[in-house]
Amino acid sequence: MRFIDFFAGIGGISLGLERAGHTCVGHCEIDEYACKVLKKHWPDVPLFGDLTEIVECLDTVAKECDNT
Repeated sequence: MRFIDFFAGIGGISLGLERAGHTCVGHCEIDEYACKVLKKHWPDVPLFGDLTEIVECLDTVAKECDNT
């Protein structure tokens, strides 16, 4: 199953879900430090900022999902 991690923090939920066999297709986080951690550990996963702007970003993620 593919998922988007909203309020991702440093990716604890993403890590657990990936270890359970799921695939992260996007993170949503605004904290600067947390974003650095996410970029380091998931460099190929789109990282979106403010949740209020996620609507336009969801189109990008949907296209990513269609391509896999």
